[in-house]
Amino acid sequence: YEFPELILDKIETVWRFDDQEAAQKLSARMTKEQISLWAVLNVSSQVCNGGFSQALFNSEGELAEEAIHGLRLFGLSREAEIFEEAWNIFGVRPIPKNRDERMDQLDKLTSVDTSSSVFSSLIEYAFTIFKRAPADWNALEEEFYSLMQASSDEEGPDAAFYRPISEWIYEHKDRFFITCSTSGQTQTK
Repeated sequence: YEFPELILDKIETVWRFDDQEAAQKLSARMTKEQISLWAVLNVSSQVCNGGFSQALFNSEGELAEEAIHGLRLFGLSREAEIFEEAWNIFGVRPIPKNRDERMDQLDKLTSVDTSSSVFSSLIEYAFTIFKRAPADWNALEEEFYSLMQASSDEEGPDAAFYRPISEWIYEHKDRFFITCSTSGQTQTK
């Protein structure tokens, strides 16, 4: 599944999370498909690492709405529905791009009182939110994980998730890569 990695490597070098002005400028130079891929892979990796609360708590949450669009685009419709349900449970739509706004909503959703300085670190605060995540999110996370790891004709971890994405990219390379000719040789960037 090298196509997603090739694209991510290019975007990673220039994307700055939590900087909406920079994100808007870069997004204006990207195709919708590139943004969709960037969102799907970043947000889903956060969900896999720590659930929907982590995905929205961390910077990658700024891409939450784009992730739903991307999942649908790449043919992962049930995964898109799961994210849609999770974002509806969050209680604010569209999901705010601003991290502080997302964190405020997570505080409300999880009944975390931040009025006093009871947390010795951001990590302690984050884990308190993660532990108090809505039970409905747990069921959605479990379903998402099982879909990612469903058996597939391909070997390898998470093939049921990455294979459709890679195939879609392969079929629509022109939306991700620029082919140019220099000195009679063709290169893809």
